[in-house]
Amino acid sequence: MTQETGSIESIARGVCVADGHLLVCQTKGDDNTYLPGGHIEPGEPAAVALAREIDEEMGLVAEVGGFLGAVEHSFLQKGKRHHEVNLVFALAMQALSASVDPESREEYI
Repeated sequence: MTQETGSIESIARGVCVADGHLLVCQTKGDDNTYLPGGHIEPGEPAAVALAREIDEEMGLVAEVGGFLGAVEHSFLQKGKRHHEVNLVFALAMQALSASVDPESREEYI
């Protein structure tokens, strides 16, 4: 749970494989990587949230496939405790190629 609110964050994430390579994100300056995606807004279906997040973060159209499973994760980020449940989907993006690093619209990724 986050210390401030005691809430559990709901996250939609995608497993995207292009040319045999798994797409992962990395926050600049951090060592860990994570699957692309983001927060689910209240009342928003998780698959819709994932497609929206890909559009916002990468400017690409995502094809969200079947539900793969859920992963619970608790971690410290900048000294604050976070607790999230990740809903993971198959994900395809026709514009991706393993030979070109995808661009992020987010300055921190």
